[in-house]
Amino acid sequence: MTSSSSSTITNINSIPNSIIILLLEVKYAELARAHIFMPVAFEALGSIGVKATDCLSELCRRISAATHDLRDVSYLFQRVSVAIQRFNGVCFRGSFIAPPDTES
Repeated sequence: MTSSSSSTITNINSIPNSIIILLLEVKYAELARAHIFMPVAFEALGSIGVKATDCLSELCRRISAATHDLRDVSYLFQRVSVAIQRFNGVCFRGSFIAPPDTES
């Protein structure tokens, strides 16, 4: 959620993924006229939602049909997992305060 939205959410971590997905569907409803929009939500140490699993499974099925490689399914889920881990690493690193430069 951006700070420019009409309702400011102070702690997004307290909102269930299903509510976040509904908010995203409303926010991006205009895109649905020209594109397929499927919001997905992942929890770092939790499960993938039903819609997200269905969407990724369908995407994997189509990729595997095009490439004839059944391993593409596991590759996509691995890439999503690595992307989440990288994002968490960036957030964790950004939470530290840099020590002030000390000039002698």
